[in-house]
Amino acid sequence: MIIKTILLVFGLCAIQAHSSPDHSAAESVRMQLIEVYQGITSTYFEASSTEIDRVDRFAVRSDGVCSHRTHMLQSLIQHHRFDPDEALADWLDVAVDYVFFNGKDTTIGPFSLDTYIVHEREDYPKPWGANPMHPCPWPMVAGWAQTGELTPADSGGWVLKVPDRHLWIAFDDHQRIIWVEHKYDADEPSHTRWTYSGYDDDAQFYPKSQHWAMKIYDQQGELSSELSYEASLKFDPERAEDALPFKRPDGSVNLISPNEAMAKRTARESGRSLKSVLNDPSCGPLELGFKRYDPETGDVYSPDGKVIYNLKKIQTEPAQGLEPQN
Repeated sequence: MIIKTILLVFGLCAIQAHSSPDHSAAESVRMQLIEVYQGITSTYFEASSTEIDRVDRFAVRSDGVCSHRTHMLQSLIQHHRFDPDEALADWLDVAVDYVFFNGKDTTIGPFSLDTYIVHEREDYPKPWGANPMHPCPWPMVAGWAQTGELTPADSGGWVLKVPDRHLWIAFDDHQRIIWVEHKYDADEPSHTRWTYSGYDDDAQFYPKSQHWAMKIYDQQGELSSELSYEASLKFDPERAEDALPFKRPDGSVNLISPNEAMAKRTARESGRSLKSVLNDPSCGPLELGFKRYDPETGDVYSPDGKVIYNLKKIQTEPAQGLEPQN
Protein backbone atom coordinates (compact mmCIF):
# COMPACT_ATOMS: atom_id res chain seq x y z
CA MET A 1 0.00 0.00 0.00
CA ILE A 2 2.87 2.33 0.85
CA ILE A 3 4.55 1.55 -2.48
CA LYS A 4 1.31 2.25 -4.36
CA THR A 5 0.94 5.55 -2.53
CA ILE A 6 4.51 6.57 -3.37
CA LEU A 7 4.01 5.68 -7.04
CA LEU A 8 0.74 7.60 -7.12
CA VAL A 9 2.35 10.69 -5.59
CA PHE A 10 5.31 10.40 -7.97
CA GLY A 11 2.95 10.11 -10.94
CA LEU A 12 0.96 13.16 -9.87
CA CYS A 13 4.17 15.17 -9.43
CA ALA A 14 5.36 14.11 -12.89
CA ILE A 15 2.06 15.16 -14.44
CA GLN A 16 2.13 18.48 -12.63
CA ALA A 17 5.74 19.09 -13.73
CA HIS A 18 4.92 18.20 -17.31
CA SER A 19 1.94 20.55 -17.34
CA SER A 20 3.69 23.36 -15.46
CA PRO A 21 2.87 26.95 -16.48
CA ASP A 22 6.27 27.38 -18.18
CA HIS A 23 5.78 24.21 -20.21
CA SER A 24 2.24 25.17 -21.23
CA ALA A 25 3.36 28.67 -22.21
CA ALA A 26 6.27 27.27 -24.23
CA GLU A 27 3.98 24.89 -26.10
CA SER A 28 1.56 27.73 -26.80
CA VAL A 29 4.40 29.82 -28.24
CA ARG A 30 5.58 26.82 -30.26
CA MET A 31 2.19 26.50 -31.93
CA GLN A 32 2.08 30.24 -32.56
CA LEU A 33 5.49 30.20 -34.25
CA ILE A 34 4.50 27.28 -36.45
CA GLU A 35 1.24 28.99 -37.41
CA VAL A 36 2.88 32.34 -38.13
CA TYR A 37 5.83 31.01 -40.14
CA GLN A 38 4.49 27.92 -41.92
CA GLY A 39 3.20 30.06 -44.79
CA ILE A 40 6.69 31.43 -45.53
CA THR A 41 8.09 29.01 -48.09
CA SER A 42 10.91 31.29 -49.27
CA THR A 43 12.22 34.80 -48.89
CA TYR A 44 14.89 37.16 -50.19
CA PHE A 45 16.46 40.30 -48.79
CA GLU A 46 19.32 42.67 -49.49
CA ALA A 47 21.42 44.10 -46.68
CA SER A 48 23.07 47.39 -47.72
CA SER A 49 25.85 48.61 -45.46
CA THR A 50 25.31 52.08 -44.05
CA GLU A 51 29.06 52.80 -44.07
CA ILE A 52 30.69 51.26 -47.17
CA ASP A 53 29.71 50.13 -50.67
CA ARG A 54 28.66 46.64 -49.68
CA VAL A 55 25.48 44.69 -50.41
CA ASP A 56 24.73 41.17 -49.17
CA ARG A 57 21.97 39.25 -50.90
CA PHE A 58 20.28 36.30 -49.19
CA ALA A 59 17.76 33.82 -50.58
CA VAL A 60 16.37 30.91 -48.55
CA ARG A 61 13.72 28.27 -49.18
CA SER A 62 12.02 26.18 -46.49
CA ASP A 63 13.57 22.93 -47.81
CA GLY A 64 17.01 24.32 -46.91
CA VAL A 65 18.17 25.44 -50.35
CA CYS A 66 19.84 28.81 -49.88
CA SER A 67 22.38 31.27 -51.23
CA HIS A 68 24.39 34.30 -50.13
CA ARG A 69 26.18 36.72 -52.44
CA THR A 70 28.44 39.52 -51.22
CA HIS A 71 29.13 42.58 -53.39
CA MET A 72 31.90 45.00 -52.32
CA LEU A 73 33.16 47.83 -54.52
CA GLN A 74 36.58 48.27 -52.90
CA SER A 75 37.23 44.54 -52.91
CA LEU A 76 36.97 44.49 -56.69
CA ILE A 77 39.43 47.37 -56.96
CA GLN A 78 41.93 46.42 -54.25
CA HIS A 79 41.90 42.62 -54.31
CA HIS A 80 40.75 41.76 -57.83
CA ARG A 81 42.41 44.62 -59.73
CA PHE A 82 39.33 46.00 -61.44
CA ASP A 83 39.68 49.37 -63.08
CA PRO A 84 37.96 51.80 -60.66
CA ASP A 85 35.55 53.08 -63.31
CA GLU A 86 34.66 49.55 -64.42
CA ALA A 87 34.27 48.44 -60.82
CA LEU A 88 31.95 51.36 -60.10
CA ALA A 89 29.77 50.35 -63.06
CA ASP A 90 29.78 46.61 -62.37
CA TRP A 91 30.22 45.96 -58.68
CA LEU A 92 26.55 45.10 -58.12
CA ASP A 93 26.80 42.49 -60.90
CA VAL A 94 29.93 40.72 -59.64
CA ALA A 95 29.85 38.92 -56.32
CA VAL A 96 33.23 38.92 -54.59
CA ASP A 97 32.07 35.99 -52.48
CA TYR A 98 29.16 33.62 -52.61
CA VAL A 99 27.94 30.34 -51.21
CA PHE A 100 25.23 28.03 -52.51
CA PHE A 101 23.80 25.20 -50.42
CA ASN A 102 21.51 22.55 -51.88
CA GLY A 103 19.67 21.93 -48.61
CA LYS A 104 21.24 18.53 -47.93
CA ASP A 105 24.98 18.06 -48.21
CA THR A 106 26.58 20.09 -50.99
CA THR A 107 28.09 23.55 -50.80
CA ILE A 108 29.38 25.47 -53.83
CA GLY A 109 31.57 28.54 -53.61
CA PRO A 110 34.31 30.27 -55.61
CA PHE A 111 37.94 29.19 -55.55
CA SER A 112 38.85 32.64 -56.81
CA LEU A 113 37.10 35.52 -58.53
CA ASP A 114 39.52 35.65 -61.46
CA THR A 115 39.06 32.09 -62.70
CA TYR A 116 35.74 31.26 -61.06
CA ILE A 117 36.82 27.71 -60.48
CA VAL A 118 34.02 26.20 -58.44
CA HIS A 119 34.81 24.66 -55.06
CA GLU A 120 32.40 21.98 -53.97
CA ARG A 121 32.27 20.40 -50.52
CA GLU A 122 30.21 17.25 -50.05
CA ASP A 123 30.05 17.74 -46.29
CA TYR A 124 28.95 21.14 -45.00
CA PRO A 125 31.10 22.14 -42.02
CA LYS A 126 29.24 21.39 -38.80
CA PRO A 127 27.64 22.96 -36.96
CA TRP A 128 26.79 24.49 -40.31
CA GLY A 129 29.35 27.27 -40.44
CA ALA A 130 28.21 30.47 -42.13
CA ASN A 131 25.12 28.96 -43.70
CA PRO A 132 23.02 31.60 -45.51
CA MET A 133 19.87 30.54 -43.67
CA HIS A 134 21.25 31.73 -40.32
CA PRO A 135 20.86 35.49 -41.02
CA CYS A 136 17.74 34.73 -43.09
CA PRO A 137 15.84 32.15 -41.02
CA TRP A 138 12.25 33.18 -41.74
CA PRO A 139 11.39 30.20 -44.03
CA MET A 140 13.06 27.77 -41.58
CA VAL A 141 11.39 28.83 -38.33
CA ALA A 142 8.23 26.69 -38.65
CA GLY A 143 10.31 23.54 -39.09
CA TRP A 144 12.79 24.37 -36.36
CA ALA A 145 10.01 25.30 -33.94
CA GLN A 146 8.57 21.79 -34.12
CA THR A 147 11.53 20.23 -32.31
CA GLY A 148 13.56 23.17 -30.94
CA GLU A 149 13.79 24.18 -27.29
CA LEU A 150 11.84 27.26 -26.17
CA THR A 151 12.77 29.32 -23.11
CA PRO A 152 11.57 32.72 -21.88
CA ALA A 153 13.91 35.61 -22.70
CA ASP A 154 15.11 37.86 -19.88
CA SER A 155 13.90 40.93 -21.77
CA GLY A 156 10.53 39.44 -22.67
CA GLY A 157 9.48 37.22 -25.55
CA TRP A 158 10.99 33.79 -26.18
CA VAL A 159 14.22 32.21 -27.44
CA LEU A 160 14.16 29.19 -29.76
CA LYS A 161 17.24 26.97 -29.59
CA VAL A 162 18.12 24.75 -32.56
CA PRO A 163 20.64 22.43 -30.85
CA ASP A 164 22.13 20.62 -33.85
CA ARG A 165 23.11 23.99 -35.40
CA HIS A 166 24.20 25.78 -32.20
CA LEU A 167 21.65 28.42 -33.17
CA TRP A 168 19.50 30.65 -30.96
CA ILE A 169 16.62 32.83 -32.27
CA ALA A 170 14.90 35.45 -30.10
CA PHE A 171 11.31 36.58 -30.77
CA ASP A 172 9.29 39.48 -29.41
CA ASP A 173 5.72 39.24 -28.15
CA HIS A 174 4.47 39.43 -31.76
CA GLN A 175 6.67 36.42 -32.74
CA ARG A 176 8.98 38.62 -34.83
CA ILE A 177 12.69 37.93 -34.91
CA ILE A 178 14.78 40.19 -32.66
CA TRP A 179 18.15 38.48 -33.01
CA VAL A 180 19.83 35.31 -34.25
CA GLU A 181 23.01 33.99 -32.65
CA HIS A 182 25.29 31.23 -33.94
CA LYS A 183 28.23 29.49 -32.27
CA TYR A 184 30.67 27.01 -33.78
CA ASP A 185 30.99 25.40 -30.36
CA ALA A 186 28.03 25.62 -28.02
CA ASP A 187 30.29 25.66 -24.96
CA GLU A 188 32.47 28.54 -26.16
CA PRO A 189 31.64 32.26 -25.86
CA SER A 190 32.72 33.16 -29.44
CA HIS A 191 29.70 33.84 -31.62
CA THR A 192 28.12 35.71 -34.49
CA ARG A 193 24.90 37.62 -33.87
CA TRP A 194 22.48 39.32 -36.24
CA THR A 195 20.20 41.82 -34.47
CA TYR A 196 17.09 43.07 -36.26
CA SER A 197 15.13 46.27 -35.68
CA GLY A 198 12.95 48.82 -37.43
CA TYR A 199 9.54 47.31 -36.78
CA ASP A 200 7.54 50.51 -37.04
CA ASP A 201 4.23 49.01 -35.96
CA ASP A 202 2.72 45.77 -34.72
CA ALA A 203 1.65 44.77 -38.24
CA GLN A 204 5.14 45.01 -39.77
CA PHE A 205 6.62 41.52 -40.02
CA TYR A 206 10.03 42.05 -41.66
CA PRO A 207 12.64 44.35 -40.08
CA LYS A 208 14.26 47.37 -41.74
CA SER A 209 17.69 47.25 -40.10
CA GLN A 210 20.35 44.71 -39.19
CA HIS A 211 23.36 44.90 -36.87
CA TRP A 212 25.93 42.19 -37.61
CA ALA A 213 28.50 41.47 -34.92
CA MET A 214 31.15 38.79 -34.47
CA LYS A 215 33.06 38.35 -31.21
CA ILE A 216 36.03 36.02 -30.77
CA TYR A 217 37.33 35.10 -27.31
CA ASP A 218 40.69 33.56 -26.44
CA GLN A 219 41.28 30.49 -24.27
CA GLN A 220 41.22 32.63 -21.13
CA GLY A 221 37.77 33.94 -22.02
CA GLU A 222 39.04 37.38 -22.94
CA LEU A 223 37.66 39.17 -26.00
CA SER A 224 40.42 38.98 -28.64
CA SER A 225 38.70 40.42 -31.72
CA GLU A 226 35.40 42.03 -32.63
CA LEU A 227 33.82 43.04 -35.94
CA SER A 228 30.47 44.67 -36.66
CA TYR A 229 28.54 46.71 -39.18
CA GLU A 230 25.10 48.19 -39.70
CA ALA A 231 22.90 47.56 -42.72
CA SER A 232 19.52 48.64 -44.02
CA LEU A 233 17.30 45.81 -45.25
CA LYS A 234 15.03 45.47 -48.25
CA PHE A 235 12.85 42.34 -48.40
CA ASP A 236 11.41 41.04 -51.66
CA PRO A 237 10.14 37.46 -51.14
CA GLU A 238 8.99 37.16 -54.75
CA ARG A 239 12.63 37.30 -55.91
CA ALA A 240 13.66 34.32 -53.80
CA GLU A 241 13.16 31.60 -56.40
CA ASP A 242 15.10 33.49 -59.06
CA ALA A 243 17.96 34.12 -56.63
CA LEU A 244 18.28 30.49 -55.53
CA PRO A 245 21.07 28.65 -57.33
CA PHE A 246 19.84 25.06 -57.73
CA LYS A 247 16.90 25.98 -59.89
CA ARG A 248 17.93 24.95 -63.42
CA PRO A 249 16.14 21.79 -64.65
CA ASP A 250 19.48 20.11 -65.42
CA GLY A 251 20.81 20.91 -61.94
CA SER A 252 23.55 23.24 -63.21
CA VAL A 253 24.55 26.57 -61.71
CA ASN A 254 25.16 29.79 -63.60
CA LEU A 255 28.33 31.57 -62.54
CA ILE A 256 28.53 35.35 -62.90
CA SER A 257 32.07 36.21 -63.91
CA PRO A 258 33.78 39.57 -64.52
CA ASN A 259 33.47 38.88 -68.25
CA GLU A 260 29.72 38.43 -67.96
CA ALA A 261 29.50 41.72 -66.08
CA MET A 262 31.48 43.42 -68.84
CA ALA A 263 29.07 42.05 -71.44
CA LYS A 264 26.09 43.36 -69.50
CA ARG A 265 27.67 46.78 -69.19
CA THR A 266 28.49 46.89 -72.90
CA ALA A 267 24.88 46.04 -73.71
CA ARG A 268 23.62 48.67 -71.27
CA GLU A 269 25.79 51.47 -72.58
CA SER A 270 25.37 50.64 -76.28
CA GLY A 271 21.64 50.04 -76.15
CA ARG A 272 22.13 46.60 -77.75
CA SER A 273 20.73 43.32 -76.54
CA LEU A 274 22.92 41.12 -74.41
CA LYS A 275 22.63 38.33 -77.00
CA SER A 276 23.95 40.54 -79.78
CA VAL A 277 26.93 41.54 -77.64
CA LEU A 278 27.74 37.92 -76.81
CA ASN A 279 27.49 36.94 -80.48
CA ASP A 280 29.58 39.88 -81.72
CA PRO A 281 32.27 38.37 -84.04
CA SER A 282 34.79 40.88 -82.75
CA CYS A 283 34.70 39.08 -79.41
CA GLY A 284 35.58 35.44 -78.98
CA PRO A 285 32.91 33.42 -77.18
CA LEU A 286 35.28 32.66 -74.31
CA GLU A 287 36.03 36.34 -73.79
CA LEU A 288 32.41 37.37 -73.40
CA GLY A 289 30.68 34.18 -72.46
CA PHE A 290 29.03 32.27 -69.69
CA LYS A 291 30.50 29.31 -67.89
CA ARG A 292 28.17 26.69 -66.51
CA TYR A 293 28.81 24.15 -63.76
CA ASP A 294 27.00 20.84 -63.32
CA PRO A 295 27.18 19.74 -59.65
CA GLU A 296 26.06 16.21 -60.55
CA THR A 297 28.91 15.38 -62.94
CA GLY A 298 31.45 18.02 -61.92
CA ASP A 299 31.75 19.31 -65.50
CA VAL A 300 32.35 23.01 -66.22
CA TYR A 301 31.14 24.02 -69.70
CA SER A 302 32.22 26.73 -72.09
CA PRO A 303 29.56 28.94 -73.73
CA ASP A 304 29.44 26.65 -76.77
CA GLY A 305 28.60 23.62 -74.62
CA LYS A 306 32.02 21.98 -74.54
CA VAL A 307 33.45 20.63 -71.29
CA ILE A 308 36.35 22.86 -70.18
CA TYR A 309 37.34 20.67 -67.24
CA ASN A 310 35.87 18.32 -64.66
CA LEU A 311 36.08 19.65 -61.13
CA LYS A 312 35.67 16.28 -59.42
CA LYS A 313 38.57 14.83 -61.41
CA ILE A 314 40.77 17.83 -60.65
CA GLN A 315 40.06 17.56 -56.95
CA THR A 316 41.26 13.94 -56.96
CA GLU A 317 44.45 14.95 -58.78
CA PRO A 318 45.59 18.09 -56.90
CA ALA A 319 49.17 17.83 -58.12
CA GLN A 320 48.15 18.58 -61.71
CA GLY A 321 46.73 22.01 -60.86
CA LEU A 322 44.56 23.97 -63.24
CA GLU A 323 45.33 26.70 -65.73
CA PRO A 324 43.07 29.75 -65.47
CA GLN A 325 40.18 29.78 -67.92
CA ASN A 326 39.39 33.18 -69.41
